[in-house]
Amino acid sequence: MGTILYFTFLCLFLLVYFPIFALIWLVTLPFDKKKVVLDKASYFLSMMIIRICPAWKVEVRGREFVDKAQNYVITSNHQSMLDIPLMANIPLNFRWVAKKEVYKMPIFGWVLWLRNDIGIERGGLSSTKKLLKKSREFLKLGLSIAIFPEGTRSRTGKINAFKEGAFIIAKSSGTPILPVVIDGTWIVSNHLGFGLKMPTRLRLTILEPIPASEVKKLSLKELSELTRNRIVSVYEQLAPEHHQTNNEKATE
Repeated sequence: MGTILYFTFLCLFLLVYFPIFALIWLVTLPFDKKKVVLDKASYFLSMMIIRICPAWKVEVRGREFVDKAQNYVITSNHQSMLDIPLMANIPLNFRWVAKKEVYKMPIFGWVLWLRNDIGIERGGLSSTKKLLKKSREFLKLGLSIAIFPEGTRSRTGKINAFKEGAFIIAKSSGTPILPVVIDGTWIVSNHLGFGLKMPTRLRLTILEPIPASEVKKLSLKELSELTRNRIVSVYEQLAPEHHQTNNEKATE
């Protein structure tokens, strides 16, 4: 029943809010190159997607590590579609790197298109070139780039291997990396195979940035491993159940 009510209220909210969002885009299009106003509208949309469910409590840590005068390549583990609105709690203006398939989703895909986020196709040299070109354009504007290095959502709750795209962007542009850890959204979307888990706590932990000097010094592989190890280290403390062996679970 909770799941039905959530999606009912969410659909009603989106049907009312999206025309307003589109109007904001149209009015600000001639003068707001960085889409600052649209980013604020996106933040409100993201907050409402989560807060429509009063049983979900959001916990954000590490905001003190964010320098608002600096832009970053933001890297996070990926658990579910709720990761995107949860990451709106990072106090930066940023553009998403998202798979082309996401753009085909009603309303959510339209929002990404209006925001001018970066849509990419899996694999291929042309896709990589497009990713680098658009990322550099946004970074030059002072915006950050947010990307899930796993490339897709975790099916088990564990953090998968990282792909190189985020680290190519960081090294080629000399941009520091901001690692982020997400916990709670996986269990919400994978609760017993159906429905949404209520109540639960959604946690966003911002880690200390990897400075541009270190990004420049390390190889792509070393940078990827360093970033992943930092994220996994914190995630294992937040969600140890995803890292237990079958024998350990059986003895509990």
